Amino acid sequence: MMNFDSALKSQRNTNAKLNGDNEGYNPDMKTPLGIEKHASIVYTITVFYQVQEEICASCFKCMVLSVREDGGMLHYDIMDGKNKIFTVVHNVNGHKAKCSCKMFEMVGLLCRHIFVVFRDLEKIPLKYVVNRWTKDASLKATFEIDGVIYDQNGPKDEKKMLLNKLWSNVHCCIDLAGSNMEQLAAFSQVINEQKQLLMSGKEKLSPQHNKKTVKESFCGST
Repeated sequence: MMNFDSALKSQRNTNAKLNGDNEGYNPDMKTPLGIEKHASIVYTITVFYQVQEEICASCFKCMVLSVREDGGMLHYDIMDGKNKIFTVVHNVNGHKAKCSCKMFEMVGLLCRHIFVVFRDLEKIPLKYVVNRWTKDASLKATFEIDGVIYDQNGPKDEKKMLLNKLWSNVHCCIDLAGSNMEQLAAFSQVINEQKQLLMSGKEKLSPQHNKKTVKESFCGST
């Protein structure tokens, strides 16, 4: 039981620290595009760098060879840095686009060819932001059916979401303070004040009962 508790605590703290590191870090922008800034906000750091590479390629490596209209849709023939030509079908009014390279269908991230036609947008359309690549993915419910993981439409556990966010914020504050003892002491004081406030408003529990209650609050079950 102790080994399980230790493993659970380690996994929880590691996940919370990664989220905190991610939240406290601001990557450098390589273009003035609003869509790149939006990508840095919604995606995890690792995924953002992949998306940033596609955005930069759309600016510096892709060339629009031709544009034609057919049935209310704009068809772009775009040559990328590898001299390959792909076709993007763009519905301007609905901010919808589909590329013949099918990168989004395969990995859930937009390709450089679609970013060419989305270049003037300030944000990536919500329909193209897949939850599993976002910073908030661990805060949303996931479940598995026949080996397939579904992570966007499951029921939400508000308590678990709040606890995950709380751990993330705590680690983020610690990381932002770094080795600054003054800031660490100030943060510690705030935490201690809240601790005393919570303790003063609760009836005293036995140590065993209190420990059991804390475990159940993290596990979400008795």
